[in-house]
Parts: sequence; structure tokens; C-alpha cells
Amino acid sequence: MDIIFGGKGKGLMNWYSLNKVATDSGDIWRDIDRAGPDWERYLSVSERDRVRPGDSWGRRHTFTGRYSWAVPSPAALVRLKEWLGGSKVIEVGAGRGLWARLLRDIGVTVEASDLHPPEANEFINKRTGVDATHTWTEVVQRGGAEHAKEGSGSDALMMVWPYMDDEWTTVDWQKDALGGFGGDKFILVGEDEGGATGSTGLWRSLNKYWRRDGMIDIPRWEGIRDRIFLFRRK
Repeated sequence: MDIIFGGKGKGLMNWYSLNKVATDSGDIWRDIDRAGPDWERYLSVSERDRVRPGDSWGRRHTFTGRYSWAVPSPAALVRLKEWLGGSKVIEVGAGRGLWARLLRDIGVTVEASDLHPPEANEFINKRTGVDATHTWTEVVQRGGAEHAKEGSGSDALMMVWPYMDDEWTTVDWQKDALGGFGGDKFILVGEDEGGATGSTGLWRSLNKYWRRDGMIDIPRWEGIRDRIFLFRRK
């Protein structure tokens, strides 16, 4: 039986969003607006003094531990939903499940999985004052390659900031997940080839068997060049 962890999905703070769509994720969007790259403009002077303005890397460290390695926006997710055209999304390596939660809240069918629960995941458990087991939605504990094999037809496979190198493991799960996936759409949220995301094997497979079908801009941290990259099978 698959192990499911998390699923509380409650916001950590009570912030206000200036750019929100109709969704059940109100508290989450308030969090992201404040914690993301432009959050200082929402702070009072006293709060701004406490968080050391300009410390973008410190704020990014906190954000990646609490939320995700990539910063979503309502507008970007609506565009992604339009591109999907009703396709189911299989997200592998979903971490705390933030992107899966927000897509689900605007009507996208998402199956989210990660091999490691948050408390055992070195990439997201940053000791940022958040419950180490916290997830934003239900995430099934499964390997990415195993889960991706279930995709077929018009399904879409999604990876949000998969690590860029093979040094972390002897198995390139990214390449294996894409290679075993039977659907015709792939979503990579991260940097372009040669950047900080995607294994060598993943990019080789993308270049050989897939074609680019568009890009969607998202909020960025200083020095980071990530986007939502859209691919279709050749």
C-alpha cells in the first residue's frame, strides 16, 4: 500500500495577496506573497528592520524549506492550466507538495509523489520553524520512476527544481522517470539546460525525444533564472 504523508494544507501566517485568483488556497497565497522575492514591499518599517533587507539568499533559504524551490504565482498557474487543457499531472519529487496543492485548488488533477517524506528530505527540511512533517497537500511516498510509469495518453509529467547533477545518487531517477513516462506533455520548473536544475540524463532525453512548446515566467530570486518550461513529445 502506498504511504501518504501530510495533507493539512493550512497557511502558516495571515498575509494578504494583491494578485490572487479564485482559489481555496487563500492563506497560502498570502504566505507566498510575503515570503517570495518581492515580499519586503508588504512589510512595515519595524518588520523590515527585523528581517535584514537585502538578505535575499537568507530569505530564499527560508522559502525553500517552507514552501518550494520555485516561487509560483496565480497568473503562472492559470496559464499552465490552460496549456494542460484538462490533462492529469503526475508530479514526481513533489517535496512538501505546494505546487500540487495550488494546481489542485484551481481544478487541475494532480497526483503528487516523493520518495522521501519531508522530515527525511535534505533538500527541503531546512529547520525553518516549520513542522518537519508539514505538507501542503497529500503526497504519496513513491519513487519518481515508478510513479511516472503510470502516465499515459495526454497525461503530463512535472518536476519542480530537480537537482542538476547525478552526484547525489547512482541512479538517475529523473532520466528514468521521463524515459518510462507514457504521456505526451512534460513540465520542468527550474532553470534552462546548463543551469541549476535537471540531471545530464534528463536534458539528453529532452533534447532527443521532446520539443519545447513554450515558457511561462514566474517570480525569481536574485541570480536565479527559473521558469516553467513546457515540452511535448516529438
